Amino acid sequence: MDKLPRASINERVSARKKIVKDFIEAHYGGSWEDPEEKEIYTNPIYQYSSGVLYPQGININEESDTSVDAFNEETIFEDDEDELDHNRNLRQAEQDENDEEDLNTVDLASQQKPSAFGINFLIPNEGNFIIKFGYSKFSEEINPTPKSTSKRKYDKDFFKEKKFKGEVKFESAKNLSIEQIIEKDNLKIVIKTREKDNLLLTSVSMVNTQKFHKSESSDSSPYNLNNCFFKCGLKILATDKEFLPIKSGLKQQVGENGDSLELLFRKKKSYASGQGCASNWSEDYPCKEVWTEFIPLYEIGKISPSDDIADCKMNDLADVNSSKQKKERYQSLDKLAEGYEKWLKEKFIEPIDEDFKATAERHFKDATEILERIKKGIELIKDNNEPNIEKAFRLTNHAMAIQFNRLNFLKSKEKNEELNCEDENLKEVLKNLDHEKLEATWRPFQIAFLLLVIPEIARPSEYEYERNLVDLIWFPTGGGKTEAYFGVFAFTTFLRRLNDPQGGGGVSTIMRYTLRLLTSDQFRRSSALICAMDFLRENKPGKLEYDLGDQEISLGLWLGRAGSPRTHRDAKQEMKNVQGGKYYFILHECPWCKSSLIKTTDGGYESLNDKVNIKCSDDKCYFHNQLPIKLWEESIFDERPTLVLATVDNFAKLVWKNEAIETFKNDLYKPPELIIQDELHLISGPLGTMTALYENIVLKLLSKNIQDIVEPKIIGASATLTFSDEQTKALYRGRKKTIFPPQILDWGDSYFSKELPPAADEFGRLYMGYFGSSKGSMIDASTDAVIPLLQSPQERLPQVEKDVIKGSDEIEIDIESSLKNGSSFSVFHENEFTKYLIKEIRKDKERIILKLDEPILGNLNGPSNDVSKRRHSLYPQTSIKDTVFDPYGTLIWYFNSKRELSFISNQSINIVNKLKTDAVKTNLFNLGSIDNPRGFRRQIRVIEEMTGRLTQSEIENIKARLDIPWKQNLSSKNDPRGIDILLSTNMISVGVDIPRLGLMVINGQPRTTAEYIQASSRIGRLHPGLVVTLYNHSKSKDRSLYEQFKNYHQSFYKYVEDVSVTPFAAGARKRGLAAIFVGLVRSLGQLSPSINSNDPKLSEAKEWILDSVRSIDPNELNSTNRDLDKIIDLWTRGAIEEWGTMAGGQEMRLLDPHGDLIPEVIFSAPTSLRSSDLNVEIYLK
Repeated sequence: MDKLPRASINERVSARKKIVKDFIEAHYGGSWEDPEEKEIYTNPIYQYSSGVLYPQGININEESDTSVDAFNEETIFEDDEDELDHNRNLRQAEQDENDEEDLNTVDLASQQKPSAFGINFLIPNEGNFIIKFGYSKFSEEINPTPKSTSKRKYDKDFFKEKKFKGEVKFESAKNLSIEQIIEKDNLKIVIKTREKDNLLLTSVSMVNTQKFHKSESSDSSPYNLNNCFFKCGLKILATDKEFLPIKSGLKQQVGENGDSLELLFRKKKSYASGQGCASNWSEDYPCKEVWTEFIPLYEIGKISPSDDIADCKMNDLADVNSSKQKKERYQSLDKLAEGYEKWLKEKFIEPIDEDFKATAERHFKDATEILERIKKGIELIKDNNEPNIEKAFRLTNHAMAIQFNRLNFLKSKEKNEELNCEDENLKEVLKNLDHEKLEATWRPFQIAFLLLVIPEIARPSEYEYERNLVDLIWFPTGGGKTEAYFGVFAFTTFLRRLNDPQGGGGVSTIMRYTLRLLTSDQFRRSSALICAMDFLRENKPGKLEYDLGDQEISLGLWLGRAGSPRTHRDAKQEMKNVQGGKYYFILHECPWCKSSLIKTTDGGYESLNDKVNIKCSDDKCYFHNQLPIKLWEESIFDERPTLVLATVDNFAKLVWKNEAIETFKNDLYKPPELIIQDELHLISGPLGTMTALYENIVLKLLSKNIQDIVEPKIIGASATLTFSDEQTKALYRGRKKTIFPPQILDWGDSYFSKELPPAADEFGRLYMGYFGSSKGSMIDASTDAVIPLLQSPQERLPQVEKDVIKGSDEIEIDIESSLKNGSSFSVFHENEFTKYLIKEIRKDKERIILKLDEPILGNLNGPSNDVSKRRHSLYPQTSIKDTVFDPYGTLIWYFNSKRELSFISNQSINIVNKLKTDAVKTNLFNLGSIDNPRGFRRQIRVIEEMTGRLTQSEIENIKARLDIPWKQNLSSKNDPRGIDILLSTNMISVGVDIPRLGLMVINGQPRTTAEYIQASSRIGRLHPGLVVTLYNHSKSKDRSLYEQFKNYHQSFYKYVEDVSVTPFAAGARKRGLAAIFVGLVRSLGQLSPSINSNDPKLSEAKEWILDSVRSIDPNELNSTNRDLDKIIDLWTRGAIEEWGTMAGGQEMRLLDPHGDLIPEVIFSAPTSLRSSDLNVEIYLK
């Protein structure tokens, strides 16, 4: 496979611009202000879906959306069948929420095919304004000189554009109502004003005044070209006044949280909103122009870490050879804290409006508390009275430096090959385990986060208030949050082991995720750190002296059966059933040296007696005998690894399995001291409610007695922002949260981070909106919308101009494309690719002749009237064009439900046919010659689906194919094929980190802004990203967000909804209260399913739960108390034989997953926290 050449950011930005331009041209026609008048080969009624004004009264489903007037697709496509690999992984669609939606009050713009659109804005009294307007009309013409030589004359006729522009001037006044006819009696401009607070709310609209009469319509269409206006647009200019900011009607947070957001986004002002369209305005102050947009764009700048504020090198902070005194060793930390303090003082004296002062002062107070915690962390590191704190910190830095270098600079290799590293010096350092020479640098916010939590980790009783805070790292996806909490984990583990080398073993930290896909990706990153930490346990670097105990520092991945085999026996069975010579276990390569483990010949998975041992396949690797990785649930329960990575669902097993309880609470080791919850904002709704309920068991298990009860430290990470404490209080028994880095005055500017506006050397994520209101259904609108996105990277390739006889060393071609002297190309000889090298390109008048370095091995065909004689094409070697379009070669198509995905999944053949249609209509002669006009259209070869029903091996296979670069043509039959289209639900919104991805389509506005941000952040990390939001024209919420597109996107973090978590509501209690009560009693040491009513464990468990209710939802205290009394009464009535199992059973048992209506069952208990979404009760009368 040819390697792709490198491309610059500017080249990729240009590629993105081309895709956007092609999209706008295809669906709107281009700028209405552009003077160019075009000739197109498709009836604009069927071509354009935005910016069209139809006669009034046409229902949106009045006609078919297929262009039946153009041609019969069956006849022109019968000779060309694409080989389409569509892997439909969707086995069952689930019911989607269909909330009743209010109809938009602007009937003409929303309920039917649009006949009007407009723009709203706020202006002062007595100002002068100019309305500029434009539109196009089309007429059908016969082409006197068609070029097409194929059996169908695709260009026999065309549609000619005529543009119209004009101006309307008006002076603002109260209760203004003006109608200006601008196109005979068929089109008018309407101006209306309404007074509000001595200002004028003004609307300017363009209206097609023609009425649709069904009796007058033809059979083929209810209207014709003369009835419709295309490429419509409005722009309003303020000549002597200015436009004033308006407030949106978008829902946002209230109270103190709302005040904080208003302060942070106060500079993101809005000056207009659309009606049946979007709007835009000039960014100059004062604002003098507003205008309509039918395909709006907004580029969101990056929130970038401030890496220049302090140079905190891990190797310097580790100083394993003790070459520096403490003052010098931690100079960078002092500089970091001093710089933050100085920055806060400078911010404090910045002028700010009186309305925001109270909120700003609250923000400064929060930031000052963070600063003091950072300072205290530095002070404890330097404290000679507790040397273990400094030692743990230095070991953390050294381990993180090892992990950083091995994870990022070593590349995959086969077993027993040399380390694969481009830097030869670094390769030698890693090969010789000379880790003292490694260099790595913290991002300032990462090390600052570690510093601020050190006091409550090192001295939990002294810093009890901070210990009970949930410290939440807020940073956009891809900013480096993971390394920040990895640092906290490493410090916690090292300090625990240093303080108690034997009792400090066992599980130190629980790291939880909502989906196994996210868990599996983070597992690979954390496994490199675990290897580094265990290496340091046995190998003391430099002059450091310590004892970290005999138990290995290890990692356990607790995914459940769908993600990984449950037992050693299951793993052995999978090894026997392997196909294709590869295992589909989640660990593909050694985290230490990157040697392959996955092939059956590697020997990385070794069956020994009754266990499956995991080891490195390279006999020179330090971990050749055994890797400190546990993949099976059985091994996690048996060996109690240091770090347990788990999905939240697995904690339902704490009710069912005593082995699960003993993993975290036993007589050998201290309970875990740290909980890390990644993507905290996803713990909401039914899943959040059940998670919060079960957290009562987790926090009780992990509590330890040091005079008073000390609960584990909880940290979290989130890519979205909300200032409310309600979520963490509900999840973690009333705990408050802090956000780091704290936001002060301006969004994104927190000293530790800054917002980078899009510029020549900086790219953001570009959002583009599409509202296909002309289409009959969302399916029609969606499948039409993606065609230009898929087609845009394509270009016409060279074809043979004259027949070439076998043995000749010259070929005449029609275009040069990317061919050049010394480059190569491939041709297809009898079903095989053959590559040739170009010695020279010779141009003779209009002829282009290639001189080759060897004779042609077979005949090549030029143009021919014989349809059975296919003309040969040349496939150039991969070029810079392939590189720049690679991020956009795979379309990630995101859906809000499996049901919506299934609708589009059934449209794959339709999409292929629409691409063919596009090639001979919209892109006629752009993607092929006159005799083969669709020869180089987009070939959709691979469509995959990613949903929660996939097995882990299927997910891993899809992720591997997502990594394959896109290129227009293959150079050999063995070239691996990547994925053209990935249809996905929210499985991709967490855990898919494929840097090359740059294009996403979101099919309908997600239910929450948090989900929208999370999903769209999957692309555009390494390259300029493009997110196309296809708004559902039948949903009022989608319509509203489209009409306020810029307002919403320039500050969409402002509109992140409060998270709903209600663990003690009646429904949640009915589903899970009995289960968690039983789990709590078991965690207190109950060994038998039978229990006496006076057993103190019952009252202790009850009081623990009631304490939670008092902290979370006091209104439910009495109801919960009564429910607990009923549970105790039912449990203690008689003897019970068994606890029950997750698989059910026959005997008298305490628990069963199938419900307490079974006579032999006392209580129902869920086996998964997520299954709450699927619970339905049916009553028969």
